[in-house]
Amino acid sequence: MTDVATPSAIPALDEYMLGMSPQSNYVLTKDPGTTDYYVKKINIGATAYELTDALNSSTELSFVFSADPTLISNDSVNFLLSGQVGTTYRHVLYNGTGLTEYTTSTDFPIVGFTFDGTELIAVTSDGSIWTDSTTTLIEASGSVVIPESNPKTQPYPVFTHNNELYIQDETYDFFKIDAAGTVTEVTTAWTDEFDNIKIKSYLVDGTTVYVGTQTNGIFKFDI
Repeated sequence: MTDVATPSAIPALDEYMLGMSPQSNYVLTKDPGTTDYYVKKINIGATAYELTDALNSSTELSFVFSADPTLISNDSVNFLLSGQVGTTYRHVLYNGTGLTEYTTSTDFPIVGFTFDGTELIAVTSDGSIWTDSTTTLIEASGSVVIPESNPKTQPYPVFTHNNELYIQDETYDFFKIDAAGTVTEVTTAWTDEFDNIKIKSYLVDGTTVYVGTQTNGIFKFDI
């Protein structure tokens, strides 16, 4: 048995766990020795992608993160790392086969996104909407009002249907955002169910959406 009262007797950690996206089966870890980042499949522990030393002297990116990035994902293929670089934020996307570094910096971190294999739709923590053109991020004219969070890098719940990003704003209204960055309010029978109910998570199974709430349990609806 390890003597926890003696620090030298406590085994060194192989990796630090920085964040996870359970519904997407991803976890973000960091090697404390090399500061390499790993995004792994939770169920099998296999590495989906290793980002080499991106905190100090990255050989894969044109920048290094000032602090550990945040893992964001809402499907089992794509994930995005959003992190601070100086006074702004930079973002990298993994699409299942390779990494895309966006050359555009934003004043706020990305907290939700979807990627259909070609086009990105993203929301930053101030509610701004962003789309992409190859490696450039483009700010759309529309926006959504979402609650402030602490930390502001905390992922915000969103889900995807028909290549559109669905999001609940701070007044419990729903909006969908298309690949052009156009924001449209959604008013259907299922949106009425969530008047005054704060949603914390989504799990999409085909056309069925399972919803986790803060104080009202689990719901499901067909979209």
